[in-house]
Amino acid sequence: MDLKGILKKYGVEDEKLISALSDYENDLTKSTVPLSRLNKKVAQYHDLQEKLTETEVQLERAANSDDGKNLESLQTENVSLKGKLLNFKNTQWSNAKKKITDEKMKEKFELIKDQFTFAEDGKDLEMEQIETNLKAFDTYDKIKYFDDPVNQNFNGRRARSDNASNKKVNPYRASMERHLKDK
Repeated sequence: MDLKGILKKYGVEDEKLISALSDYENDLTKSTVPLSRLNKKVAQYHDLQEKLTETEVQLERAANSDDGKNLESLQTENVSLKGKLLNFKNTQWSNAKKKITDEKMKEKFELIKDQFTFAEDGKDLEMEQIETNLKAFDTYDKIKYFDDPVNQNFNGRRARSDNASNKKVNPYRASMERHLKDK
């Protein structure tokens, strides 16, 4: 039975009141959430609250136990290792920088200097910048870009010294001469 039927059953005859109450009933049913969905959401909320409480307790235990001290020691060791790695990479970059900024390589360096990042006065390079520089240097080093051009000819072999003769030498010459003498 609907609201109109209930009101008429008890003798309410005011049509304005009946229509207002039925409109209110319709609006109320349209804007409410079904009870089953509401109960599911409330249960999920309570589960999440319990998990949050358990996690907070575990974090508190970890902070108060020896594991917290171990965590601090691991963090300090991690910082120390990062510092050592930075020093190692910085040393590698310093050696590479000496090689590429050598006076003999000045012309070659001028052609590619924009491939490298250099520290401003009083500042150090960051780890990412050093690694980028080392990768670029490694690429140029693999193609022997910075090798001394005086000791190389066009195909990368060492050039012969001025004293060497350009005649080809027969490797069997000595043994052939011995055999000729024996006969």
